[in-house]
Amino acid sequence: MTTGWYDLFAGAGDMFLWYANLTAPKRLLVRPADHGEVEKNGFDLDYGAEVHRWFDCWLKGIDNGIMKEPPIYYYVMPESKKRAWRTSAQWPLQNQRLTRFYFGDGKTGSIASINDGFLRTDPPNQADNFKTPVIDPAPTLQLLRNKSHPSFVLLPMVPSR
Repeated sequence: MTTGWYDLFAGAGDMFLWYANLTAPKRLLVRPADHGEVEKNGFDLDYGAEVHRWFDCWLKGIDNGIMKEPPIYYYVMPESKKRAWRTSAQWPLQNQRLTRFYFGDGKTGSIASINDGFLRTDPPNQADNFKTPVIDPAPTLQLLRNKSHPSFVLLPMVPSR
């Protein structure tokens, strides 16, 4: 199995769950790639060589050592290329340390957006006051008929609150 940290369709989180539930021989490769780059050779890895090693073992019966290696092979960012690849026999990692992040106000200056801000490890000092719109997940539809156009128009209607 192969996924990328930036894969929006079959992201790393889903692949770790699928991997954990497989009962057949398995190997998981997590790259610094998106969905379109996961199965390409890149700066980080010769993907074709890794695939050939797997197929040589399972289709040709060649003992190339792939099954003696830890089954999870993942890329850590930001690290030097020499130290970026890590292996593990399990996920979550045995020695992992979780860090909680909070959104913080302020301007980073890295982007011109109303969504600019910081990620902080300290919880906010005061309760932030956010107003979120109430959205009906299944709005009713209203059928309108325009006299000048004999066709019908469906309009989503959000009930007034």
